Amino acid sequence: MQTMTHFFIDDHESIFEKIFPGDPPEGLDQYELEELNPQGAEQVAEFDSEVNGFATSWVSRCFYYVYSMSSKPACYLLFSIDYDDNYGTWERCSLGAVKGPASHYDASKVLLNKFAQENIETAGGGEWEEFLEELMTNE
Repeated sequence: MQTMTHFFIDDHESIFEKIFPGDPPEGLDQYELEELNPQGAEQVAEFDSEVNGFATSWVSRCFYYVYSMSSKPACYLLFSIDYDDNYGTWERCSLGAVKGPASHYDASKVLLNKFAQENIETAGGGEWEEFLEELMTNE
């Protein structure tokens, strides 16, 4: 039986900054921001929710991508493109990196699982917690 060996890269932010130097131009929508993704970045998950605040509600959308870093063999970066309709802004965020998985598919499973484990404790129930639980159990 062969086991997959991998290790998480703590300094994923510096890798992210090399791939996405500087801030993207303001006013881009999700599709325009997605077009700036490097070739080979694949969407691996999506989460949409309506957030109910004290006097209003707003939509939050998150698209998760895994990118195989061509300059570093068997290294993968997990990042997101997030929209918060309360602020009317899109942003791209680094969420983690890993070295060692044999495929893009394996890397996405490992990175999404780690992301979910890191966030489940503060999820606060509801759709977000259900989404994170699904990421942790999705084989």
